[in-house]
Amino acid sequence: MSEENMNNEPVNNQEQQVNGITNSVSNKPNKSNKKAIIIMSIIILLIVIAVVAIFIVRSSLTSEAALKLETSLNSFLSDMENDYKDSNKTISYKPFKCTGSSIIQCKSSSIDIKDSDLELISKDIVFSVEPGIKNTNLTFSGNFNVSIFDYNDERKGPIDINVDCKNNAEIDGDNEYIINNLVCENKLQDITSKQTSKIYLKNEKFSIGNFILLIKDIEENKEFYNNILNETEYAVAETTNNLSSADLLQSILYLMNTFDKSEEYTKEKLVSQFEAAKSEFERLISIFGSSEEMPELQIIRNFIDVADNVLTKGHNKVDIHVKLKDGNTIDDVFFIGFEPRLYDVSLSSK
Repeated sequence: MSEENMNNEPVNNQEQQVNGITNSVSNKPNKSNKKAIIIMSIIILLIVIAVVAIFIVRSSLTSEAALKLETSLNSFLSDMENDYKDSNKTISYKPFKCTGSSIIQCKSSSIDIKDSDLELISKDIVFSVEPGIKNTNLTFSGNFNVSIFDYNDERKGPIDINVDCKNNAEIDGDNEYIINNLVCENKLQDITSKQTSKIYLKNEKFSIGNFILLIKDIEENKEFYNNILNETEYAVAETTNNLSSADLLQSILYLMNTFDKSEEYTKEKLVSQFEAAKSEFERLISIFGSSEEMPELQIIRNFIDVADNVLTKGHNKVDIHVKLKDGNTIDDVFFIGFEPRLYDVSLSSK
């Protein structure tokens, strides 16, 4: 075996065992996590529809701009409907209606998306766009009912999600960025989430450095438009999320029992599973020693401390902060995923 392989093998083994910690409690939470990711992906898709509005609104701030945006949004949904016809997905919706001039507001009373895993019913979706040359302001709000389906096609849920977001988008032509400063106040059942994020979009087409000229090129060139949608990269520079509930543990148990009806989760059962996972983690720490070479270990330790506080000490507020480490640039992290070595991650509770 080469020296390089000998050096890499322990790290790979550590990573595999650390990743296995989340599986040591139960496989069922993993299924729930997967479906939670799907749910959030669909919500993000709706937000992306709103972000695409930035590229559609004309520089002439008249009723023509509202009509243009209305047509584009409804065409987008119509294309989704056609794409879903040959799959196990369906979408039904009430068309958007857009009004206004300097500030354009678009409303749809309902959008219903369903596939084999989940159903997302969206009500009272509202986009508001205030276009500009260098900066564009965008708001997005809506109410959602989310249900998931198990392998026997049994419906589980629904749960209620409320989304209320504001975004200031700034175009930086020198670096080919659109920089999004996003502020959201969301609610998942009775769990409140207050989130602020700085998200970068990158595409060589953004070098034009002017939203109005960018919109013009998109309108005149379909290939240009497809490039914007398909080839834009994104990266998170920083995000903070403050979660709270009057009784956070009971809120978590409610969600678990809603989405997994094969067994009833109680505080005692959750504590027992948590203690088993914590023991396995501490065993690995005793074997591997310092976590300096594996930042994942420190993040898990931090998570375990917070989970312990929620489970056993009655903490009802959790703060999560993720920030790009000093010395790293945003160009280092244009990928889909999360690399702990490039970020400082902190979790706390009270």
